Amino acid sequence: MRIAPRPHPGRLGRAEESNDITAVMVERNDGTCTVLWAGMWRAFSSRSEWWPTRRDAMHAVERVTGDILIWSEMAPRTWTARAA
Repeated sequence: MRIAPRPHPGRLGRAEESNDITAVMVERNDGTCTVLWAGMWRAFSSRSEWWPTRRDAMHAVERVTGDILIWSEMAPRTWTARAA
């Protein structure tokens, strides 16, 4: 897992930052997280739709996708995952 710094608003849209988003993770006020998977909410029969921590959610996304991902905080408590 690699976490990238939040991009400066003037840098959004650059070619290297326009890769397809694999998932969007949202951290709630209580610290639990939910994940939006590639444009649709996806529930796993063997997994819950929320995780107790941001790190747990990030690891779950990486396990499901099987990819090495770069996580970027796009807004407070909102992270995107893109293939490295």
